[in-house]
Amino acid sequence: MNKFFRFNVPVVYFEDILMQRMSCMNCNSGDVVMLFSHTGRTKSLVEIAQIAKANDATVVGITSADSPLANECTYVLSLEVPEDTDMYMPMASRIAQLTLIDVLATGFTLRRGNKFRENLKRVKDTLRGSRYEKRGNEA
Repeated sequence: MNKFFRFNVPVVYFEDILMQRMSCMNCNSGDVVMLFSHTGRTKSLVEIAQIAKANDATVVGITSADSPLANECTYVLSLEVPEDTDMYMPMASRIAQLTLIDVLATGFTLRRGNKFRENLKRVKDTLRGSRYEKRGNEA
């Protein structure tokens, strides 16, 4: 969410599944819903995709190809990460997804042009005042 928010694009994020469902009920053409699931087998996410799609939203899934979630998405960005998330906590798949998001953000930024990059620089400059200055080379 943090990446997309900086792009001067309206962004909404809900952790609560009921809020996600209600948000997707209010979607329409021109809205984009992004869903992330390494396995693509989480029932609630598949249902969210169905609701958003039924309301004419574009549904983008960052998920496994040919998964139940992928089958409900308008576009699928799949990553083949050999990781058994049924047995182990997902780590490699999360890093791969974050990398893909960075690639998307970079492409989005480049495509929007120089004026947009200047806006991103202004956002970063505005945030600079919210941090303490770096200290010298401390061990």
